[in-house]
Amino acid sequence: PSSRQAWGLNLKDSLVLVDEAHNLPQAIQSVTSARLSLKMCQGALQQLNLYLDRYLQDRLNAQHVKLLGQLKQCLQGFDKSMKRKVDSSQGESSTSSTSRNRELMEIPRFLCQYKMDGINLFPLLRYMKESRLSQKLMGFRKDPNQKEGENPDSASLPSHISPMSVVEGFLNKLNDFDRQHAKLVVHHSQNGGENPTMEEDS
Repeated sequence: PSSRQAWGLNLKDSLVLVDEAHNLPQAIQSVTSARLSLKMCQGALQQLNLYLDRYLQDRLNAQHVKLLGQLKQCLQGFDKSMKRKVDSSQGESSTSSTSRNRELMEIPRFLCQYKMDGINLFPLLRYMKESRLSQKLMGFRKDPNQKEGENPDSASLPSHISPMSVVEGFLNKLNDFDRQHAKLVVHHSQNGGENPTMEEDS
């Protein structure tokens, strides 16, 4: 509705034709879901650590340090969840289910398990938006495999994408969802995880 209002569109008494309608379910799902890869999560965590190393003592006040600490806690929780080895013998329950390398969890249980349930995402996301944090961190990048004295590997992550902006979008979805009905799907792999995907549980 907000998008239609912004464009001045009124669809009352209208017939809407959708081209390429076979892609519509996937498009609708993408609107109500978010995805974060382990690579992006680790890239954002690295950006944040480099930023804190440079400015923690000089430029950041106590409130900013607190919010950035909460953001780091969220990133560490996501990172840990994707790296965790899952015991497929635990079977399904009302709050989670495991199938090979895929784990389905209710959001409150996920937040509690990874010690994120005490974080209020509203002020954190407001700070990230108002401070333009993802743009600030674009210059703080380093290849995790890079050795001292070596040039950074620009191919490790797309140079035009800020990993923190991806994390910010993921946190926005996490904050917006009805936590009693939405689920978090975490895909694990032997190499350390692939994509945690949050989606509405229809």
